[in-house]
Amino acid sequence: YIWYVAPIFVLDILFINFNSMIFANGQTQYAMYAAVASAFTNISLNCMLYFGVIPGMELGVREVAITTLIAQIPPIIILGYGIFKAVGFRFDHNEVEKDDFKWARKSLLNISVPAAIEPLSYNGSQLVVYSMLASVAMLSVAAYTYGKNIYVLLSWAGALAVGIGTQIVIAHHQGSQEYDLADRRMTRSLVKFVPVIAVLGVFISVFAEPILSIFTSDQALIALGKDILYFMLVVETMKAGSFVIWPTLKGSGDVNVPVMFGIVSNWGVAIGLSYYLAFVMDMGVYGIMIGVAADEALRFAMNGYRWYKRYWLNNVAATTAQ
Repeated sequence: YIWYVAPIFVLDILFINFNSMIFANGQTQYAMYAAVASAFTNISLNCMLYFGVIPGMELGVREVAITTLIAQIPPIIILGYGIFKAVGFRFDHNEVEKDDFKWARKSLLNISVPAAIEPLSYNGSQLVVYSMLASVAMLSVAAYTYGKNIYVLLSWAGALAVGIGTQIVIAHHQGSQEYDLADRRMTRSLVKFVPVIAVLGVFISVFAEPILSIFTSDQALIALGKDILYFMLVVETMKAGSFVIWPTLKGSGDVNVPVMFGIVSNWGVAIGLSYYLAFVMDMGVYGIMIGVAADEALRFAMNGYRWYKRYWLNNVAATTAQ
């Protein structure tokens, strides 16, 4: 699977850069068109594999990897059209001043390198969380996976969209040196959106059994999944808040301290506290979930603290002056 799906990472380079350019220019409808095209292509091709419609191909690991790869091509084309036609971008190195290029390269590296470390740390810690869950019981891995995927389906997409939208609006305020308006925009986004995720989490917890029954008939898995979803109510509410704040902090250049704190929290709290509660205090999967929830809450609190203390202000002011 890895061998056949590996070219996706090359396409991801284009996708991430195209997506960022689309967002920066306010043409977010093209990102929506790209996402719909990717989902439609992926679902259609996999259904064709499942029903044996494609000559010479049947449902298998290699074939699924190939269809996943093909499904990434339409969104790249759509985003490329948006950039070159709607935005009017052109590759013209003659228009780039040498000093401007050096300044931009330095600024980008100062932000992008630490920002890239954060998801590596988080995903690495999540692998260890899954390993600890597997050590407790394989059933807990399935229950945790179901819980995360339910929230991915119902809340993550909205949280990411609000975070990106907030980043774009705040960037305009920062460029105009309207810093109080930037603060108020952030507050409105948090106050209006995070409670929605909390209410949605309560709904998911109350109706956990029928929701989980859509995906499995294993009663032991459903029972454990219901318990995990109560913890997910806290985990995903805090994560939604971070999804709103963190993109704007990155865009404002305040990445070093939040990233370092995030790494310490990922490994010291999500892993360290989880291990202690699960295996030393013998709390099992519930100890792991407490550690994961504490990690998300601490990182949300740190992101909020950094934003409202305006540690980003010096970097934004310097960029605006440049």
